[in-house]
Amino acid sequence: MAAALARSTGAAPLLLEAAPGAEARALRDWADPAPDAVETEHEPFERLGVWDHVEALRRPRVDLPGGAWMTVEATSAMVAVDVNTGDDFAKGAAQNANIAACAELPRQLRLRGLGGLVMLDLAPIKKGARQGVESALKRAFAEDAVETHVAGWTPLGNVEISRKRERRPLSELLDG
Repeated sequence: MAAALARSTGAAPLLLEAAPGAEARALRDWADPAPDAVETEHEPFERLGVWDHVEALRRPRVDLPGGAWMTVEATSAMVAVDVNTGDDFAKGAAQNANIAACAELPRQLRLRGLGGLVMLDLAPIKKGARQGVESALKRAFAEDAVETHVAGWTPLGNVEISRKRERRPLSELLDG
């Protein structure tokens, strides 16, 4: 075959594809299940817990580290996000809850398919601590692919955010 190819093209055979490297060979040979295995059972979403994650996205409450939580509720006018410290009343609890919410908010908005005006009602902090929270929020959204503008603090102490709507909200997709 190689001789026939060499005669027809006038050149020696070329390497069409290099052999996989050590990492790819190890993954191919030792992965369990194999990376190219086809799921044949009828309900892999149940076994893998996918439906539990989808149901969690239907609920407004999102638990945060340290017992804090935030609620994410879409209305026809805006997405309202409220951050709570839970039962933690220690000094710095509000700041910790706010920073945790800032880190989680882009993910929640992306998974829920939410955009437009987002009003963030953070746990109460002193005005001097606001810059740190705003910086954390901007860093978190900078890593997200969806175009987002953190407009800043309102006179009442909320943070106003504008986020591009890229798709229908998850709730609409699930409810039909």
